[in-house]
Amino acid sequence: MHPPHLPPPACTVRTHYTLQSLWKLIGLVCISLLAGIAGALMVAAWIAPAGAPSPWLYAVERGALRGREQLPELLPSQTKQRRVSVYDTRRMPFPSVISEESIVGYSILLSSDGWSVMLNPTYKKGEEQYWRGKDSQGAVVLPGKTVFDGVSGFLYIKWSGDGYRIAPLADAETAYADETVWTLDGDAWRAASLDEGDGEDAPAVAFAWKPQYMLHLSSPSNVGIMVFTNDGYLLGMVKENGFLVPSWIISHHLAAILGKGEIEYAGVPWQGFFVVGYEDESRVEESRGFYIQKILNQKKTSTEGVKTGDILVEVDGKSVERRTLARDILLAPNEFSAVVVRGGERLELVVQKEVVSP
Repeated sequence: MHPPHLPPPACTVRTHYTLQSLWKLIGLVCISLLAGIAGALMVAAWIAPAGAPSPWLYAVERGALRGREQLPELLPSQTKQRRVSVYDTRRMPFPSVISEESIVGYSILLSSDGWSVMLNPTYKKGEEQYWRGKDSQGAVVLPGKTVFDGVSGFLYIKWSGDGYRIAPLADAETAYADETVWTLDGDAWRAASLDEGDGEDAPAVAFAWKPQYMLHLSSPSNVGIMVFTNDGYLLGMVKENGFLVPSWIISHHLAAILGKGEIEYAGVPWQGFFVVGYEDESRVEESRGFYIQKILNQKKTSTEGVKTGDILVEVDGKSVERRTLARDILLAPNEFSAVVVRGGERLELVVQKEVVSP
């Protein structure tokens, strides 16, 4: 019997212990639930890692690139090992202090003994004496010999030191087959696409051997940014108007750069323009090609048989196209076959290349 002078009991002893057990049980259930969720997430990430979010995912809203594009995991670290930052000591705010304004650009390494290349169309001979480079290890390297290509705007720089890692260059066809590309501007990676159109504004009359740039970066970009494939191959660098200066031009000069430390263009001294056909008596014949309006410094050995007024339709077995003509001529052997249309007839000729200048 409960004493009358005491307040009524809140619960019985049995109820008290039952409630304590219940709270413990609820706690164990919550812990088990959290552990189960964590285990499920770990298993899901292990089974299907491709579906998990990644810090290298970028939202893309352009043309063929829809959804989210994933930057190859090793591309940033591998590229960093193959690049040299270039800065100008005259732009440093204080001695030993490098600001963003001090950065001239970035060069990509082509040989283990320090040859590299960057796009610098405004380069002035001698200014490299004020430049310094920073390699992937943070070491200061000095520029030695430089070779400037006034046609493409590529500047080749030989840095002090050796044992550098070399960047692979894409072949001539890769840029037309690769849908997704990656641009590197400073340290920022972005997904992009290359659009092929009518090309940049070119003079009505042009040299057959002089590259005409047709691929344009889909998004605004700075001069000199690098463009890579998913496999880490350099496709080229971007001009001020967004057009890609392709890496096959670098490949074309690489042997001469590494061997003699100089470049030269071996081509044909033909000047003219692209046509889609010609009039033959009362008919118009479709014949896409390059109309040879003028032959400069003609040498009998180099253009024997080729005449002004000819329409060049094939180079070394390849049909003439505006986007590939210069490439086909520059990459052709020193002696190659050419097909021209003259007076409605197709003639096959043998052409010998010679050193040409802009």
